[in-house]
Amino acid sequence: MIMKFMNKRRIVIYGGLILLLAVVTGSLYEIESDQFAILAKDYFETVIDRKVEIGRATVNLLGRVTLKDVKVYNPPGYSSNIFLHADKVYLTMGMTGGETSGFRPRNIIVEKPEVFYERPDTRPWNTEDFWKAKTARHDHPTFIMPIEIRNATIHYSDSRVGKSGISLTLKKANISLTVTSDGSEIRNVLVANGVPAVGFGSFDFLMKSHPNARQSEITIQFHEADPRPLKPFYEFIGFLNINSGKIDGRYRLNFDQDTILHTADLRVLDAEIEHTITKTKFSGVSPRFTLESIARDTVTEVRNLKIFWKNTIISGNGSFSNRTSKARFTNMNFMTKDGKAEDISFLLCDPSFSASGPVTGSCSIFSDRNLEKYRVEIDLTKTKTLYGNFLEKDPYLKSLLKIDGTVGQKPSSIDIEIENSKGILQPFNHGWALLLTELRGEDAERIFTFIRNRSIFSLKGSLTGKAEISKNEVDGSLDLLNAELIYPDYFNKPKNDRANLDFRIKIIDSALEFENLNLRLASSLISGSGRWSEKSCDISLAIPKIKWKDAKKFIPILKEDPSSRFHFDGEASGTFKVVSSGGNEGAEIIANLDLDGTSLDFAGVGTKRIGQNSSLRIHGKTGSSAFTIQDGELGILNTKLSLNGEFGNAAYRISLSNPSTGLDGLKTILASRLWSLLNAIDAEGQGGIEIDIESRNEEMKVNAELDAGRAILSYGDTWYKPIGESFKLRTQLTSEADGIHVERFELNQGNSTLICQGSIGAGRNAPITVDVRANLDVRQFKERAPGLERIKIEGRNAAQALELISDKEHRAAITGRLSGTLEEPKFSLIMERLASRVIANSIGGQIRALGSIISSPLRLGKEIIEGVIGTDSDRAEKGE
Repeated sequence: MIMKFMNKRRIVIYGGLILLLAVVTGSLYEIESDQFAILAKDYFETVIDRKVEIGRATVNLLGRVTLKDVKVYNPPGYSSNIFLHADKVYLTMGMTGGETSGFRPRNIIVEKPEVFYERPDTRPWNTEDFWKAKTARHDHPTFIMPIEIRNATIHYSDSRVGKSGISLTLKKANISLTVTSDGSEIRNVLVANGVPAVGFGSFDFLMKSHPNARQSEITIQFHEADPRPLKPFYEFIGFLNINSGKIDGRYRLNFDQDTILHTADLRVLDAEIEHTITKTKFSGVSPRFTLESIARDTVTEVRNLKIFWKNTIISGNGSFSNRTSKARFTNMNFMTKDGKAEDISFLLCDPSFSASGPVTGSCSIFSDRNLEKYRVEIDLTKTKTLYGNFLEKDPYLKSLLKIDGTVGQKPSSIDIEIENSKGILQPFNHGWALLLTELRGEDAERIFTFIRNRSIFSLKGSLTGKAEISKNEVDGSLDLLNAELIYPDYFNKPKNDRANLDFRIKIIDSALEFENLNLRLASSLISGSGRWSEKSCDISLAIPKIKWKDAKKFIPILKEDPSSRFHFDGEASGTFKVVSSGGNEGAEIIANLDLDGTSLDFAGVGTKRIGQNSSLRIHGKTGSSAFTIQDGELGILNTKLSLNGEFGNAAYRISLSNPSTGLDGLKTILASRLWSLLNAIDAEGQGGIEIDIESRNEEMKVNAELDAGRAILSYGDTWYKPIGESFKLRTQLTSEADGIHVERFELNQGNSTLICQGSIGAGRNAPITVDVRANLDVRQFKERAPGLERIKIEGRNAAQALELISDKEHRAAITGRLSGTLEEPKFSLIMERLASRVIANSIGGQIRALGSIISSPLRLGKEIIEGVIGTDSDRAEKGE
């Protein structure tokens, strides 16, 4: 019994092993079946209504069918004729229970397929017919088929997204879905988790479709995915580009026939965002986007867009045409109510511009002649605003901007309104062209960095102009007619005086660097370059022409006091340099002027007339109350005098000197006022000159010395002074409003001396009262003045008359008085001073004739002699 039992047990075990082996080997052993391939092809074509190709089919004993080289085709009109291509598709067959019990696929596994999703310009998605409800394709019982797709490569192409469409390839996607077996509805729940995104990161994909219920939905959950491939979805914003970062969040699409509802809540982590116009980059930012929009075939409507950018929320709505629309248009509106200027200042498309503080604004993007234009309005009143080193606006100074331009480009114009000032900015190369329609002085003082908060500079009224502005450079012109500019001690331009300024400046560290400056003041022109700041300056001016009437009006240091005894007029040219290091040291001034076109009037002394060659060089320094000339030179004709002095309020002091200089300039000035006869005197050689002039209020004092011992002086053949002979002139006089008071005038030639004291009234034909005392070396005087021999009256000449009154030392003392006027001077001999009355009567005529020769400023040479000689009887009749 035991043996029989053991044999039976052995048979059972062997039989089980044989059965197990048969099952195992049967599952491995596949039988190729063309019939199965045909059945599968017909079935799938019935369900999906697409052309299907199956290379071959195999089946094993466990009911597993393997389809190889499976292709599902697209309808005509798509770039790829293949929708799906899989190397292998596994169908696990088995019996199902219930009313629909039968031998059918329990699940389907698609291994490593390539799937091509596509929406071209003029056709719907190549999967659209999958999601639509259909009538049953056969009368077999309906059941649900689970499908699993492993390691799929998905090619996604949508030409209607963005400006140029989008194309992505997703690899190693694992998808699960279910399909109804009768083909009436491909109802599915497609799930793919952890799909590698293009670039980096991953996403979860959930698609639900129930066509009979008209419901389809796709949800994409991004997990730190690369945002760059998704650019076509957001490029309608127009001015931002995501260079790097990690996108995280949810994007959902709800399909309803011809519309797609988009909702999104996405954040880009640790992103680099680039402003496409200025190329400004923001690193390490994490903006958030929420979106609700409806996409139709030709139009996308944005209902609720919010951009959370730093501490600012920008909301948006509107619509725009899709790429395939025949009528292209955009109508988008963005706005912020409680934004931060520091967050959105880059929207002004210039990296030199920055602002901080609360801001409100709006932006409209619209279509105009097939171009997308934008219009931005920003209220910067509450902000602190900066533009390079050029502009600085404090909060609560009313500021409005209106910006117009083309999307993707720098603004075409920006209307600016700051308080009561207005202007228009337009792009120019790498900066802006500014048209100032009106700039109020008080506004300029508050916003321009180089003058704001500087008490030393004042700008009132208004001005207009234009300029080209880059980050720290300004090149432009201003009309200053209606402006009042005050820069104490240096410049004062009253309102309504014509003035224009052309300039090219750089603003570096709150300082102005002038590369090119041209200032037109009425009829004058000044050019300049240099550097100026509140603490220091170094400015060089070239003066092609300056009218002194303009200079005296605009430059305080040159303004004449009405009581001044020194006047100048006409025009000048030259160079002018101002150097200041700040503090209390004042400014160093260096001037080199050509004064040929200038008239200089030393009141009561003489005048340098226009056209006479002259120049002025000054090296001086300004102080708290005066301008000091440390070194200088005044040249008039061949007279060159070193110059120093001091100019203060209603007072000045000037010293002129040269131990060896030509004398024509001095002679010309003196001849113009005091003694015209000097014009006829020829001077050769050098002389020493020292002149001190001091003026206070209405009084000017002059002390002058002339040493012409090394000069040759001659007056035709009437008088001469040889070289080496002593010739010195000393004068002390005071010029006041009523004329000149000659305190002492002393002339020494050789051994002869002439001393004068008296006064000369004001005006050209001024009255003269001057006492004259002469102590002459008669022999020497006769030799130096041979013209005396030609003055003959009743048989006796003037030389003989001098001999008659000379003493045994051959010296003659003469006392007289100059009277009359400068136009008609008279010389009267004081007879009682002569030793002999008889001699006095005898030579009186000759002495008076000599006095007329000396005093006459109008009649020269022979004509003088002939005009003044008369007879005793002639003079007796006149009571002389």
